[in-house]
Amino acid sequence: MFNHLFSAIYQFMTRNISSHGAGPTVVVIILTCFVVLAAVQYPLVFPWLQSFFPPGSSALGVQPGSQTASPLAHIHDMQKIEFGDGSNRQRARLRVLKQLIKTKGWERDTSHPRRRLLAALMGFLEYREKMEEGVQRKRSGWAKLSVRQKEFMSTVPYAEKLEKTSALIRENDILAHKIIDYGLSYYDLTFTELLSFRSAHKNDTRPVSDHTSVVQSLKHIIRDWSTSGSHERDVTFPQILTTLKKFYPDAAGRGNKKILVPGAGLGRLSYEIAAMGFETIANEYSFYQSLAHLWMISIPNSTPRDSFTLYPFINWWSHQRTTASLLRGVVFPDTLLSPPALERLSLIDGDFTTAFYAEFGTYDVVVTLFFIDTARNIVDYLDKIHAVLKPGGVWINLGPLLYGTGPWVEPSLNEVLAIAERVGFELVPTEEKWGADTFVDVEQWRGKVRGAFAGYSWDQDSLSRNAYQAQFWVATKKM
Repeated sequence: MFNHLFSAIYQFMTRNISSHGAGPTVVVIILTCFVVLAAVQYPLVFPWLQSFFPPGSSALGVQPGSQTASPLAHIHDMQKIEFGDGSNRQRARLRVLKQLIKTKGWERDTSHPRRRLLAALMGFLEYREKMEEGVQRKRSGWAKLSVRQKEFMSTVPYAEKLEKTSALIRENDILAHKIIDYGLSYYDLTFTELLSFRSAHKNDTRPVSDHTSVVQSLKHIIRDWSTSGSHERDVTFPQILTTLKKFYPDAAGRGNKKILVPGAGLGRLSYEIAAMGFETIANEYSFYQSLAHLWMISIPNSTPRDSFTLYPFINWWSHQRTTASLLRGVVFPDTLLSPPALERLSLIDGDFTTAFYAEFGTYDVVVTLFFIDTARNIVDYLDKIHAVLKPGGVWINLGPLLYGTGPWVEPSLNEVLAIAERVGFELVPTEEKWGADTFVDVEQWRGKVRGAFAGYSWDQDSLSRNAYQAQFWVATKKM
C-alpha cells in the first residue's frame, strides 16, 4: 500500500514540478507526503497518525510497536497470498530475502545483494531523468547550428522529433515504475528506503546505478516477450527445447526432472522449459534483469495479449531508417502465461558460481544460452556446471564467445571444448539441422558442435545488425 502511494506521489511530483513549477497543490502534496513518511519512519513521535494505518502493516518491514524486531522474524508471513505459500517460487523468494538482510557496512559493500538491488531500483527510478538528459544534449547540439543550417533542417520536423521522444520517455517511465512497485513488494523493501538510498548516493563520485543496464533490461522485454523479438528466439530456442524432448520424451515424467538455467535474463526460455513440464530454476545475477523478469511473470493470466506498449528504440538514434521506426512502439506480452508452468518455475538471484555451492549433483540438465562467455573465469563456470549435474546429467549450450570485461582467461572454442572434456564432460552428436559442423576437420568433435547465425537484441528495421555464429553443443557428465 505504502510503496504504491509513495511511488505515485513521487511520479506526480517529478512530472509536475519539472513542467509547471511547485504550485500550491504540489506543495500541499509534498508536505502531506513528508508527514506520512515521518509517521511511518517514526511511529513513536507521531502516534496519532498510526491510527490511519491498517493494524499489522509496516512500510519498513518491521512490525509497528517493535523497533528492534529481528530481520527474519516476519519473513515467513510476508505476501503469502500474492507470492504463494510453500511453492518453489516462494522458497526461492525466501532464499533471496535472507541474503538481503542488512549486515555491518552493507551500504558501502558494492557486492552486497541489498545494495546491488537498491542500485538497480534506483536505476529504474532515474530512467526518465537520465533519458531526458540525453534528449537535452540533442537539443543543445541542435541549438549550435547556424541560422542557415537550421533553415536547411526546417525541411524535416527535427524539433517535433525531440518533443515526441520526451513524450515517449514518459510512457516508458510508467512501465519502469510498474517494475519498481512490483520489485519493492517482492523483495520486501519500501519506497522510503529506496528514496533514502538514492539521496545518500546521488552525489557519489562513481555512479551507483547503471542507466545502460536499465535500458538493456527494458529492451530484453522485446527480445523475450514480444512478437518483434521472435526472430531471435526462433533461431535459438528450438534446438534447446527439441534436445530436452529427445532426452525426456515422456512428458508425464518431466515433473521429476530439475533444469537449471543460469543467466536467465528476462526468463522466456526458462518459462518455455517449465511449460514443457520440467521443474525449472532460473538464475540471474543482475537485479536489473531480475526486476523486469519478475514483473513480466507477475502479469495476470487474465491480462490480454499485447496489453502493454514499450518504445525501446528512442535511446539509440544511430542506424535508424526512418523517424517512424525510431519512435514506434512494440506491444507485449505475446503469450498468456500458464499458471501450472509458473508453479514449476522459480528465480534464484545471485552469482552462479556461488549460489549453488550446496547443490552438487542435484540437476538433471543445465541449459546455458548466451551465458558462458560472461564469466570472469570460464573454467570456474565449466567446473560448476559439471558439479551441479547428476552423473549422466546433460549440459546444453548455445551462444558465442564474446568475453566481457576483465576475463582472467580467454580460451578459443577448441580450448573450451578440451577443458570441458578434461573437467568430465563427453560431447554427443547433434543434428545437422541445427547448423554447420564447426569442427568437420577434427575427428573427436565432428558432428557434435554446430554454428548458426543468431542475432542478439537487434531491431529488424534498423540499418545495423548485431549477430554471432552461435555455437551449439550437447554434453553429458561422465558416470
